[in-house]
Amino acid sequence: MRRIAAAFLALSLGFGLEACEPCAGILGCTSNPRISFGGQLIVRETGAPVRGVALDFVRTGGVSLASDSIRTTTDAYGHFQLAVEASDVGEVVGDFVVRASAPWSPYRARDLRFRTSEVRGEGQLLGRLVVDPYIEFIGVLFDRRDGRLLAGARLTILRTGGVAVSAPDSVEVTVDSDGRFLYDTRAAEPGGMIADLVVTAPSLPRAYRLPGVRFEATYLDRVPQVAAAWRIGAGLPYVGVLFRRGSLIVSAGIEVEFQRTGGIAADPDTFVVSTNANGAFSLVTTPLADGVLVGDLIIRPPPPAVAETIQAIRMQTVDTEPLILFGVWGYGYGIFYGSQLWLRGTEGPAAGLEVEFRRTGGIAITPGNIVVRTDSAGRFPLGAGADGAGEVVGDLTVRLPAPLPPTVIPGVRIATFASNEMRFLGYWGVGPSLRYLGLLLRADAGVPIADAVVEFQRTSGIAVSPSVLTSRSIASGLFSLTMNPLDTGEVVGNLTIRPPAPFRDTTFTGVRLQTFDSDAQRLGGIWRIAPPQ
Repeated sequence: MRRIAAAFLALSLGFGLEACEPCAGILGCTSNPRISFGGQLIVRETGAPVRGVALDFVRTGGVSLASDSIRTTTDAYGHFQLAVEASDVGEVVGDFVVRASAPWSPYRARDLRFRTSEVRGEGQLLGRLVVDPYIEFIGVLFDRRDGRLLAGARLTILRTGGVAVSAPDSVEVTVDSDGRFLYDTRAAEPGGMIADLVVTAPSLPRAYRLPGVRFEATYLDRVPQVAAAWRIGAGLPYVGVLFRRGSLIVSAGIEVEFQRTGGIAADPDTFVVSTNANGAFSLVTTPLADGVLVGDLIIRPPPPAVAETIQAIRMQTVDTEPLILFGVWGYGYGIFYGSQLWLRGTEGPAAGLEVEFRRTGGIAITPGNIVVRTDSAGRFPLGAGADGAGEVVGDLTVRLPAPLPPTVIPGVRIATFASNEMRFLGYWGVGPSLRYLGLLLRADAGVPIADAVVEFQRTSGIAVSPSVLTSRSIASGLFSLTMNPLDTGEVVGNLTIRPPAPFRDTTFTGVRLQTFDSDAQRLGGIWRIAPPQ
């Protein structure tokens, strides 16, 4: 205790609280920003201080300093202090270089970070540093199958890269009665040594390798603690997920039974678990060998859904920790359909529209009303859980932009089914239609007039797009009178026929076309053109 008190007093005095300073004895006195840090350099094995060691701080980033390289030397007690003025308050990044004389070798601690301060006398204490960086790593090993400590196991540490160490590249240690092992060696510099661990034990069926384990070398004098713990051996870290078909709802408390039917032995070979709030469940069995476990899953959802069996599930044992998803399954009856809508006015996809399915009869579904929105292609899904096998009856309501009224498709009949597939329900046109055809005939002979240019120009009634429609008759005398109505009602316009010679141009005024709600194409009229005189 006296030695510690003396060391702390000496270190405090070393921080430069000189009596002649203007701020001497004044707490919180400010000055120009600077960094100031100190510590003590020792021999790790004995705790003895080391004097005369050259120490450099080399700035690599952050706030600018009066000098980017600062040097000091440890005193008789191994203490040191480094201080330099900074351009501003903030963070300084740099390397700390320790140059001790033989038998020790120089080393560099990289990317240290310090805060500058405007408070005179304020500094940062690094604590006790060692002249030789080291690794003192304590690990714990458990048997993955039953969680017991792997006491007496043999561990081979195979260095594969990282910082150089004084120990051989292959070191064997024995795990103690507490399942622990110690790896202690000097290192050339602070940083990570990378190694593979190979574990063998009488209770394990084979050797197991843990690749790429990082052993951290430090320059700080620390009390060793457990750095890592591993579970060794083969396991079955599998999880599954259940959802209610159609609605895709997941819920807790769905009972799942696993029954082993083949493959490696496991304990227990039959067990029952329940899903958590995320619809997930885990396998709670221990493999008694490496290999593949085969079994059936029996899903027992609450009524009115019935039990379902998923047969011959195969799971390979692994010697890794992350959980593995081995299946996502639906249960119960449901509806899961894809449908598509098109706009009668434009004959293009009905994109971005709200669609509501409201059940009116048949099998009950959850939810009873489904509201979705069409995508850019006019497609939309309909999904819901169902209370059993049968048929759901309902109305589809499609909400069109104002001032157009909704389109209702009544009496849609949808079969429930117990599978995870998506089925196609239907393809419907929505909105008011002006899908008309016109017919041109000779007034005298009643024969078709082909290749006539036809122009319909709106004069009143509802707005349509385009307001001037141009078409051309084909060999049968038919021509298109299809426009996009921007409301429901009647459009009125003039129909000008420009037939080929020797026929004369003719205009029919006050042509009336009424919107209708149907996917059909209607005949708008027959117009007869007088023959040439």
